[in-house]
Amino acid sequence: MLNEQQQICVNTIYGPVLSIACPGSGKTTTLIERVQHMVEEGIDPNSILVITFTKAAADEMEKRFRTKYGNAPVTFSTIHSLCYNILRKRYNFTHENILKTNEAWNFFKNWLMNEGGFAYNELEDLIKSITTEISCIRNSEISVDTYDSVSIKKDKFVPLFHAYAEFKNENRKIVGCVVAFWHKRNIFFPFLLFSSPFLLPLRIQSLCTMPHFEI
Repeated sequence: MLNEQQQICVNTIYGPVLSIACPGSGKTTTLIERVQHMVEEGIDPNSILVITFTKAAADEMEKRFRTKYGNAPVTFSTIHSLCYNILRKRYNFTHENILKTNEAWNFFKNWLMNEGGFAYNELEDLIKSITTEISCIRNSEISVDTYDSVSIKKDKFVPLFHAYAEFKNENRKIVGCVVAFWHKRNIFFPFLLFSSPFLLPLRIQSLCTMPHFEI
């Protein structure tokens, strides 16, 4: 039996929805019921995508949904699997395109020793610090030219940053999980339900009008 707020979540099938709830409050149950309600309202189950973070959670949701409602072709996935499949199908990437830890290490080691003048025994902590800064720059979408590195001097960091990007491009390498966003007509995303606030739109669109239900 769903409570009033859970039922509102289930019944709201168009537009983005954000649900914030504590552990054990029925988030998964609400999501499963919402997916089934979408199917009953005539939404093609092939266009319904349910995403969570861990494989165990995705498998659990799929098992519970199929046990109760059968084998409607709803897709249950992790965010990592979704992004990888987009890259694989759209850009023909494979596991070989994912940059290995040792490949990145060797690149930074060679550059820092040959171009930066650093000794081998200085590299371990230095490379960790540099890669953290590079990730921060990329994720924040800030210009490397205005960034002041805390790891090495700017006249070394900027060319290293560009050399790393060139190395990945030349070798067609991607780093870790590349979060890919795309828009396709009639793709529906049931909301994600987590103990901490986490949101995903039903369609890729503005989040400004997202209904907010605490259950």
